[in-house]
Amino acid sequence: MYAYDELSLVATKSAAGWSREFVKKVLIRWKAHQIVDDALLVVSELVTNAVEATREREKAEGWTRAGDIRLIGVRVLGLRSTVIIEVWDTSAEHPVPQEDDLDTEHGRGLTLVENLTYRWGTDPAPRGKVVWGEMHVLPHRHRIKEPTRPPAKALDAEFLQRLIDGLEQL
Repeated sequence: MYAYDELSLVATKSAAGWSREFVKKVLIRWKAHQIVDDALLVVSELVTNAVEATREREKAEGWTRAGDIRLIGVRVLGLRSTVIIEVWDTSAEHPVPQEDDLDTEHGRGLTLVENLTYRWGTDPAPRGKVVWGEMHVLPHRHRIKEPTRPPAKALDAEFLQRLIDGLEQL
């Protein structure tokens, strides 16, 4: 089984929020509810990195024309038992996970992606790169169900009185 959906976004701060909404709607439509929360964190981190990489490239190359719109792309691929979230940007530089430093405000996103996904990586693209994370999904028909208990029977007053009388005789 294979399905996909994709979205192009302007590389701005609001792109992370729009990508979260997009991924949430796709995963709910695919009945992959159990990974929505983790997937939203993953796409948010990948898109934030893509926006930052696009901005850095603009600074380095001196893009100043008002008509230039820099896009990033988000694609969600549904495979038999996994979902892959891909984010494309125009920078060819591959991201490198940073050391955990609790004092820094930035740099921990890829560590989070690494911890929330089965695997992640970077691939070159014709005009940039794709950073992706793959997450396991249990097929809908094989989902683990919570154990159910039979409903408790209502205890009547006569039974409780007999129980109390019996315990008193002990």
